[in-house]
Amino acid sequence: MPRSYESFTKEAYQKNVIAYSCIQLIATSCAGIPWILYDAKGDEVEEHPVLELLENPNPRQGQAAFMEALSAYKLLSGNSFLLAGNNSDSLPGELWLLRPDRVTVIPGVNSMPAAYRYKYPGVNGSAPVEITYPVDQLTGKSPVLHIKSFHPYNDWYGMSPVEAAANGVDSHNEAEKMYLALLQNGARPSGALTMSGTLTDEQFTRLKRDIDEQYSGASNAGRPMLLEAGLDWKQFSLSPDQMKWIEGKDTSARDIARAFRVPPMLLGIPGDNTYSNYQVARLALYEDTILPEMDSLKSALNAWLLPLFGEDEESLYLDYDKDSIDALAPKREAIWDRIDKTTFLTVNEKREAIGYAMGILFSYRRRISLWS
Repeated sequence: MPRSYESFTKEAYQKNVIAYSCIQLIATSCAGIPWILYDAKGDEVEEHPVLELLENPNPRQGQAAFMEALSAYKLLSGNSFLLAGNNSDSLPGELWLLRPDRVTVIPGVNSMPAAYRYKYPGVNGSAPVEITYPVDQLTGKSPVLHIKSFHPYNDWYGMSPVEAAANGVDSHNEAEKMYLALLQNGARPSGALTMSGTLTDEQFTRLKRDIDEQYSGASNAGRPMLLEAGLDWKQFSLSPDQMKWIEGKDTSARDIARAFRVPPMLLGIPGDNTYSNYQVARLALYEDTILPEMDSLKSALNAWLLPLFGEDEESLYLDYDKDSIDALAPKREAIWDRIDKTTFLTVNEKREAIGYAMGILFSYRRRISLWS
């Protein structure tokens, strides 16, 4: 497939069930994790405009839909672009997602973009609209936040997992086409009509028309063929290479899942015994894929969104709630059990340690993590 956002979307997300399932699984999992705001002492802030903004980013999307689309854009293109719209107090009042293929990064100096140019087609035949959002070359402040994946040879755009999985997506799609063609031919291999003599042009045309109308397609599968005198049907058998297409299809599916860092077991792909059970595979998905995605988003929002409200790392810190993730419950229980069995800690020290493990008590500059 061509390496472009349009082809990735059509070939991977719209036509390939494995890539679609990977993107949806990651995006919806990220979207379901709540956000929490802490002050410099590590205490939770219950009410703040930034929490209201994340809960209701814009009139068209709630938090879950917004975060799902944000993650899906990044997985498809390697890039997500957020636009902050100011209210009457010049504070962010809305958050919008810009479609990645409509955004152009204007290169600047010292690896700092000069601006972001957003171009979208006009409505009802009107001319296309183009808007440029500048970037402060000293502070890096901009109404647009660009979250991108690592790209080894592009300074301005991220690399999509579909890029690495492109060959697997193409192979899997071709295998699906082969399977569909086999079904349309009655789930039987093709064959040939033979005869000792020759047919006239009129006989050949009539015979071809009868085959197309009466014996082709899934609705005519298994219908007995009536042959005129002298005609004989020779059925072809499947070659060994053709019979291995199912095995090749599953191999392509596993390659796609690996590119997205999704355990194949969660997608129902046969032949994968890497994880002992579904629960372990789900834990691996969160630890290897979901949490790193959330960490990346958390860092970006703290560096971009809070300063727009006049906040900084010394006053407030935005984090996501690990305690709400059911898949991590076995690991939390193991941590609690290990701390409870220690004999050199007092009851209060154990309570404090569990608090750190649950992510309740921490500050931005000094956080103790017991998740690894």
